[in-house]
This record gives sequence, C-alpha cells and structure tokens, in this order.
Amino acid sequence: MILYPMQERGFTHEVQKPIESLAEQQKAAARIDFYLGMQHYLKHVAKEHVSNHVDLNKKQKRNMRKNTVNALLDLYLIKENQLPEEPFRESWGEKAHTFENLLSPHIPVLESLEKRYSGKADEYDAAKRARVAIQATSRLKGLSEEQRERLLNYAGYSAKQQLEITKKLTKSLKASLALGGFSYASIIAGTALEKASPLVHLGSMSNTGTLLTVLFSYVANYGATYLNARTNHKLLEDKNVQNSPNFFVTSLYLLAKKVLPEMHVGSRKIDVPRLSTRLGTLGPLVAQEPIIIPSLFNSLLGPQVAVAKNTIGAAINLTEAVVFRRSKTAKNYLK
Repeated sequence: MILYPMQERGFTHEVQKPIESLAEQQKAAARIDFYLGMQHYLKHVAKEHVSNHVDLNKKQKRNMRKNTVNALLDLYLIKENQLPEEPFRESWGEKAHTFENLLSPHIPVLESLEKRYSGKADEYDAAKRARVAIQATSRLKGLSEEQRERLLNYAGYSAKQQLEITKKLTKSLKASLALGGFSYASIIAGTALEKASPLVHLGSMSNTGTLLTVLFSYVANYGATYLNARTNHKLLEDKNVQNSPNFFVTSLYLLAKKVLPEMHVGSRKIDVPRLSTRLGTLGPLVAQEPIIIPSLFNSLLGPQVAVAKNTIGAAINLTEAVVFRRSKTAKNYLK
C-alpha cells in the first residue's frame, strides 16, 4: 500500500521542510504518479458511464463526470484503507450504490496499478521526479478543491496541511487569473495601439537604433520578470504568507518540496523549489519567444509589437513585484 504514508509537519506558522530521505522523495513521487494514473483511468470510467445518459445536456454531463470521478476516487480510498463507508453513503444518498457497482469491477485494476507504482518507487531518479512534479502541477489547475487535497495527500502532506494549502492555492489561482487576464489584455491593447499609432517610430532590425531599442526592451522585461520571480520565492518562504500570486509557481514549489527538494549537479547543490519559482515565472515568457522573435523581421508586425509587449510586460511585472513585496493588503490576501 502507498496511501496515506505521511508525517505531521506544521504549515501554518512554519516554512515547509523538505523531505530529507531520498527514499521518501521517491515514494512521494510514486504516490503522486499513481494518483494521476488512477484519476486518468477513472475519468474514462466516468466518461463511459455518463455517455449512457442521453437525456443530459453538455453542462449536465460535464458536472456528472466530475462528480462521478470525485465519488469513485473517494470510494476507492475508503475501501483500500478500510475506512467507514457510512459518511460516503450519507453524502451521496441513492447514488452511493450506483458508484459502488461502477467501481467494483475496476478495483483489481487499480490495486494492480498501485502495486506497480509502489514497487518501482526506487526507479524515480531526479529527472523522473521532476517530471512528476511538473505533470502534477499542470493538472492541479483543473482539479476541484477536493481533488487537490487528495493529490496533496499523496504528496505526503498531512490532513491539516492539505486543507490550508488548498485554501492558499484557491487564492493563488484567483490572483493568477486576475493578474494574467489584466496582463494579456493590456499587452494586446497596447501592442495594437502602438502598431496603429506608434509612439516610438522604429525602422527595420538592420537599423542600429531599432536594434538597441529592441534589446533594451528585452532587458527591461526579463529583468522585471526575474524580480517578480524573486518576489514569488520570497513570499513562499515567508512563514507568515507561504503563497504567491502565481498559481503554477506556488504549486510547483510545494510539490518540489516533497519530491525533489534539492539536486546535485557536479559539486553544486541546487535548491530545486527555489529554482522552480524562477523557471515557473520566467518560463511562460520564454515560451512566447518562438512567436515573438520572428515577428521582429515581419513587415506586417515589425519590431514595434515586440517593443510594446516587452515594455508593457516590464511595467506590469515590476508593479506586481513591488506591490507584493511592500503591500500588507496584498500579502494578507494570499495568507
């Protein structure tokens, strides 16, 4: 069994401690990987079950699929850990019997899957544990609060920590959506305005002045984003906050704490959770470059678009970094 193997570690007034043992890191990664595999499997079970209900519209089917997956995950954990089933039956009423019948033929498959992951825990090297952390982080955004709690349980967080971290992740997600939406809207509007009625007239990239302007805008944008990344890390390490306004960064940081707290490259020891805050903040910016860089040489768009994007991005990142470093109101929201 690989369920619920966790230790009490305070989260509220204590900066999270990394797992010291490599074996614990590997087991945590195997548990998370199993949970993701189980969730993926049960999604197919729920999808097939819901497809039989032809009288439902798309929204009703979507809600039914989500509820079915939640119920099946709960029921499997209850049965495998020999927990009381009465609360489950009280919660779901007449549907509880339907879920039991639905899950029953799949229990042997899930038990086999669990044993396979558990038996291969020692195969989770640093690269594989990093993959699990990134994959789990990408899944967290689309999970319900209950499913996030379950994933955190498999990562090794205690029941108390699961509840508090889930609340923090909800706040982080709301902040990410608000800030991200404002950022993208501002950049799109600003670049469109600059292209239509340029404040700074730029020539082609062969022009020295244009080239320097573009380079300066990149330095400003990446510099401000790096400062924002450092702010995110500072907030996450602050025992009174332990959260950030970037959902992806917060999630990756918390999972890295459990499965890959440090990594050795040669004689150097790398603080992976700290590195994750840098990569998580800078990553989306770097991912845009295959689209933005070619536009510099495109006669339709030209360097105006890249310069406007970089300038607005720098202003937004710098403002965000300063606000969340200095404002007590901003910090209090994340608590």
